[in-house]
Amino acid sequence: MSPGSSPPRVEEHGRLDADLLDQLDAASAKYHGGVMELLHLAQLRRGSSISYLIARDDHGKPVGLAPVYTATPEWEGPVDPAVLFEPPVPVTPPKLCLAGSAGTYDNHLAVAASVGGSEARRVARALVEGSLSLARKAGCPYVMWPYLDEQQTLWLEEYRAAATAISVRDKAVLPVIWGSFEDYVMWLPHSRRTDVRRSRRRFLGSALDVREQPLVDVATEVAPLMAQTEKRYGRDIEAEQIASYFMLLGTYLDDDGFALVARKNDRPVASSIVLACGDRWILRAWGCDYAALGDEELYFNLVYYEPITRAIERGAALLDFSVGALGAKMRRGCATERLHTILIRA
Repeated sequence: MSPGSSPPRVEEHGRLDADLLDQLDAASAKYHGGVMELLHLAQLRRGSSISYLIARDDHGKPVGLAPVYTATPEWEGPVDPAVLFEPPVPVTPPKLCLAGSAGTYDNHLAVAASVGGSEARRVARALVEGSLSLARKAGCPYVMWPYLDEQQTLWLEEYRAAATAISVRDKAVLPVIWGSFEDYVMWLPHSRRTDVRRSRRRFLGSALDVREQPLVDVATEVAPLMAQTEKRYGRDIEAEQIASYFMLLGTYLDDDGFALVARKNDRPVASSIVLACGDRWILRAWGCDYAALGDEELYFNLVYYEPITRAIERGAALLDFSVGALGAKMRRGCATERLHTILIRA
């Protein structure tokens, strides 16, 4: 695209072309494609409709993508307008168009890597206008763009002033800047080092056997652990649902995702899930058999120290620990990145 060229043409599709993300040169076509496919299946089960808005340039080349999910209450927790905005937005729409995310902390709005600056904003504008048009046809009074990262937020900057509501939430990230785990420990404030070393010694000296395994191989084994943790925090999700999700995700991601499984007497007692999105590793889930807990420091080692060690060894650039429990994450060296949610009247 070049200055003065015609605005991008926006097409609406009911399925995502498997090659589209490759054509956009997305940071991780496997990761985004896999997560969007699972969102597609989940929304179909809920009776929601899904459209994929594709922006094309004068030559028909794809330059942008935005999935749009038309949903009805009850909303998924992370995208519930009643709890997302502060102060609460006094609206209870009969339908809501969710652009880019239908209940995850990733927004899948994408602009081709070859398009930058004002042209990228022009592509994003065409996709936003396409989402507003789609919302009006579907009878949705609003379009919500949840959890936009800093780059995506800049693309939508012109919509902020007139937005009905804006929510800002921090997620924790840890840039991988060390040559060894001991370098990481020495990088921490002096007051934190003793606790980290003690936790690591206790874990490594325990009877636990930690294995890194493909998701598809252990999904059914670790799902009951994840279900225990979900129920502990009031979320009633069956182990079969979790196993199906991670089995499918592992199939899409292949070797771009793995489970860390801690075994005691060859029985899984705890697990965390790591997904690779380019050189960014995303910590997606944690599960534990609470009856089997001893003094092995399972949580902090499987969720933080084991992934940090492997990320250093393999050259990952960033660990993404998502939202929530920011205090514990900051004490382990994390910084924060802002995620912006914008509610736009259609």
